[in-house]
Amino acid sequence: MNFFKKIFSVIRDMYFLIFRYSSECQLRAQKKKNIFTGEESGFGKFDSYADLKNYQKRIKFFLAGIFSFGVIFSVIFIFSVIFLIQYLYEMFHIDSNIFDWNKIKDLINNN
Repeated sequence: MNFFKKIFSVIRDMYFLIFRYSSECQLRAQKKKNIFTGEESGFGKFDSYADLKNYQKRIKFFLAGIFSFGVIFSVIFIFSVIFLIQYLYEMFHIDSNIFDWNKIKDLINNN
């Protein structure tokens, strides 16, 4: 059970580090340093508020870069799949109503 408490504490520390202000992280670290609570903070490695703030800024910048890379990669992947489907459709002359909107329109109008 103690292991799960530590895991939960690390997850909460990461949440505070990513989504909260530096001042809240500093207050959380000071609160956890209390001897009577028995918890250890993941923020204990920072000697000052400025160190914590700089680290938090770098983490947020890194995560924003990863997120933007993922979005760009996803858009490129989707466009390449669409291009590949259209290329295969032209190459094999697939007689299907899936991609030909004129045939679909004619089918709707004829019924």
